[in-house]
Amino acid sequence: MTKLTKLAFDLVGDFSDSKTRLPMQIRDKHMTIKATGLSDTHVEVPAGTYFVTARMPDGTLPVLAGPLKVSADDEVTRVVVEPRNSFFPTPPGHGGGTATMSGQTGGILDEWRKALRSSASSLAETTTQIMVNDGELEKPQVEANLLGNPHVWRGRWFDSWLRSYSLATEIAEPLTSNGISLRANMRRRGEQTLVSVREPDTGFATFFAIPFDGPGPLTTRIGLSWDSRTTIKDGEHSEAKRPKVSIFFQDSELTAFLRYIHHSNALEAADFARSYVGRCIGAGSSELKSLKSWLGPVLGCYVLLRRNELNGLDECTSNLLRLARHVPDVLALRVEYLARIGEHAEAANQLVELESFGCPWFRSGIEYLRDRVRSYEQGMEGLEVSSQLKLASFGEALVRLTSYLDPEFTTAIYRHVPLAKFSNL
Repeated sequence: MTKLTKLAFDLVGDFSDSKTRLPMQIRDKHMTIKATGLSDTHVEVPAGTYFVTARMPDGTLPVLAGPLKVSADDEVTRVVVEPRNSFFPTPPGHGGGTATMSGQTGGILDEWRKALRSSASSLAETTTQIMVNDGELEKPQVEANLLGNPHVWRGRWFDSWLRSYSLATEIAEPLTSNGISLRANMRRRGEQTLVSVREPDTGFATFFAIPFDGPGPLTTRIGLSWDSRTTIKDGEHSEAKRPKVSIFFQDSELTAFLRYIHHSNALEAADFARSYVGRCIGAGSSELKSLKSWLGPVLGCYVLLRRNELNGLDECTSNLLRLARHVPDVLALRVEYLARIGEHAEAANQLVELESFGCPWFRSGIEYLRDRVRSYEQGMEGLEVSSQLKLASFGEALVRLTSYLDPEFTTAIYRHVPLAKFSNL
């Protein structure tokens, strides 16, 4: 059996004052990935020569260390990671052979921060910046030119689709050039905050679900802008604009995690997911209650469910359902986990509570709920008739909702929703 040596990462320079964890990639001389892990963990590799890279949230891959010789005689090899010694390698065929080739030097920590700011700094003048918080906050400054008549919609989103398919009775506040400060009561389950934007020259609107990453002020910041898309119809090209959203959490690592998920960076997303889920396993109630944000474990569960890595998800989803009931996604995660392990009767009984939780903030959760409800609504042993009728009505509402979901985004974005359903937008 090949002896493995542990790599421990020492972050120095600018990194030493940062709480940022980097998703490390250990590569051989051919730049093939041999192992991955976060910078606060040990990564095991056999003896050899390696380079250490880390994928930034914008997709760039700087080399942080190397060439690094690892001996089988060592129990642990310490890897010093310093931003000023890092570089971006030149692609093969452009003046170099391996990762020792020259590249663009610079501070990698700055690149990390820049990557998280990039979409905010590149927003056009037609952008509105909306600060979202769970508490009192002075109205933020936003850009004056607001296209699409944006509104903040607050209410029981799922109930609106469930009962009458009418959304006109809920609260909708128009956004002005003075901005808006949202106060969300995270303990009022079933309620949701969305931002609506009219689609240009149509009678439809796009709705963006807004997730909160904690109970403190200024926990979520979103930027709205316009995305131009070229479509071909009857052989003719036409350009259409549609609203898009960028979400920034107060925790920059959580923002980076969301970026990795959205851009399908599977290795980085999985490393973060295991770490976040691990915080919910074997921890006492006081430790769990002290978590600044539940969104890390919630997103972590989604990533691991997609990979069908179920180890630890029983305890994690149970803790989430017990302690983070203000996050609507926790029900979907628990139900999906129970269904994956064959506990369908318990999953169906949990689904009956859907109305009190409301719609998940993330697209996968809504799709999980739809699929499970449709599976159980025809009858489940031990499920009362009244519960079966509830599931049937839930199924109809979820099918309608998912028909508007944008499949390209991680958060729930409902596009092309008819404005005829509203009287206040």
